[in-house]
Amino acid sequence: MTILLAVVLAATVSDVSRLTSVKGVSIPAKVETRQLAGEWYRGDGLGYNLTLTVGEDGRYRATWNGCVGEYGRAAGTWSQRNGHVSLSPTEETEMMVNHLRELTVVTYRGKLLLVPSGRDGNFFVEHGPSDYSCFHREADLPHWWEDSRDEPR
Repeated sequence: MTILLAVVLAATVSDVSRLTSVKGVSIPAKVETRQLAGEWYRGDGLGYNLTLTVGEDGRYRATWNGCVGEYGRAAGTWSQRNGHVSLSPTEETEMMVNHLRELTVVTYRGKLLLVPSGRDGNFFVEHGPSDYSCFHREADLPHWWEDSRDEPR
C-alpha cells in the first residue's frame, strides 16, 4: 500500500512540474467545487469534440461528438483533491470507455483549465493551451486563447 501511494504521489508531482513548465501556466492554490461546476469543452472541431458537464452534486457526464455523430458517452461521479479531478464512471459507451479518468486543474491568463493527466497531457506540454489540448469553458475561448497563438511556448 505504501509503495502504491508513493507511485501515485510521484506521478502527481511529475504531472504538476510538466504542466507548469508551459509558459504562463500555474497551479491554483485552492479550487472550490463551485468553480469547477459547469460545462467544459475540448476538441478539434472535427472528429474529436468532448463536452464535459460537471455538477456541484458530484456527478458528471461527458459526450464525444464528431463529424458523423456521437462516438460515445460517459457518466458517473467526480471528486477533486489537491488540484486533481478524478472521474469515476458508472456508465461508458463506445469511444468513451476508459477515455477520461484524471484531470489536473491549472490556470492560464486567470482562467481555469482542466488538463488530461499522464500521457494525454503531452500535447498540452508540447503545444500549450488550445482547444485540443485541454478542457476550457467555451465562453472563455475567444478571450484567452485566440490572441495567444503567436506567443512562444
